[in-house]
Amino acid sequence: MKTVPHLDLKYHQRYHLKPEKRAKLLNRLFPQMETMLDIGCNSGAVSLELLNLNSRLRIIGIDLDSRIVLPNLLEHNRFEFLETELTPDTVLPSADVVHYSAVHHHIVHKQGLVAATRIFSNLLATAENLVFETGMLTEAGDFSWQNSLRSYFSSDEEHLHFLVSHTQSAIRSFCKEDTFYIHLATRPLIHFLSKQAKQRDICIDQSARKLKLPIQQKPVGKSLISAEDYLWYARDNCYFYKIRPYFQVLSELESEIGRQIKSTNALKSRLTSPGHLSTNLVRASQLTKISAIKNQKLIAHALISWIKELETTEIDLSRYETSIYGNQISAIDLIEVSGRNILIEETTQQTIFIDFEPFSNNNRWRNYLRSASLLLKLGAFYHSAKYLFLSLAYYMALMLTRYSLEQRIVDKRPSGFGVLHSLINRVISGAWRRFQNAVK
Repeated sequence: MKTVPHLDLKYHQRYHLKPEKRAKLLNRLFPQMETMLDIGCNSGAVSLELLNLNSRLRIIGIDLDSRIVLPNLLEHNRFEFLETELTPDTVLPSADVVHYSAVHHHIVHKQGLVAATRIFSNLLATAENLVFETGMLTEAGDFSWQNSLRSYFSSDEEHLHFLVSHTQSAIRSFCKEDTFYIHLATRPLIHFLSKQAKQRDICIDQSARKLKLPIQQKPVGKSLISAEDYLWYARDNCYFYKIRPYFQVLSELESEIGRQIKSTNALKSRLTSPGHLSTNLVRASQLTKISAIKNQKLIAHALISWIKELETTEIDLSRYETSIYGNQISAIDLIEVSGRNILIEETTQQTIFIDFEPFSNNNRWRNYLRSASLLLKLGAFYHSAKYLFLSLAYYMALMLTRYSLEQRIVDKRPSGFGVLHSLINRVISGAWRRFQNAVK
């Protein structure tokens, strides 16, 4: 016997944006729309209100079980219900507007971040307008989907930045249209204007899948479900491979950024096929991490020179359709300076810089902060203090001049209130869990 999914209708109607208000907002934003996909329609209250407001509109509602949908809506001649679970392989009809409400964070929890991002990418190719809402880390509570998001991201802005940066070739622009309160916090309602064209990132590069890599593939950085889904990372005696089966535009950008950096100490990657970066390691066969160095003064000098070079290098991305990083941007703002991106040749103690994927378009304060930490470990106290001061100065300038959600997403930077709110929530949730365990 089929069971009804765990969906509390009264809870949904109480805490989510009132159906009447959401319907009026959508009708105001898109008065000429004739078709809409209501993904995660739940009871269909928003769809029903919209059908009453727009006599031309036809809606397809999508959710896990038809038994949660209002009976009079199921009988409506301009409404169709699809009982399905959304996956990256789900084929959806095109529409004028996609209303993607309170679903994404559950997909991240159940299917993983890569699958959820691919679904988001597919929806951008389905309609010109995507109205998006998802669960936030700043919400009070200890939900399973929150724990899944925290395994990938430290802030809501970082999560939204990941979505936008990985689907940027399909996004024309985005803006916050409204907010509503839930779990003692707010969720933004974001309108993404899509280019409505099938993206390169949706297509799998079959040649990359068939590559005979010399060693076992391992994921890089945070594990995004599996190496095959997000990133392949391998090396042999001569080459370093970095392959993205999806989100191939990031590989293109990384190759272009590396090409424009002139330093002889930078280990450049070459784009050999869609999503496939290859780096020649012949001149750096014996590599060690920065923690295993011998000549600290030499490495500190190389790091300071590297930072100065990044400060004076402008990266031109005008040939790419980037909606989040911009066209002309300083390298110190774009890429990441950290210990994991710096290698040392053991015999010569030469410093080698790797990894030029775009991080954000306002990464300078982070780079100065990381550089200050690295230089402190290397004993360069004067320059460490200098970059720490510059980091604080740039961060304060950002806090004072860039405060909109859209800009914080682009900068991958949480608001001060968001950081404090998340910290308080996590302390309270942890205390509550300990109390429950003590009672048991």
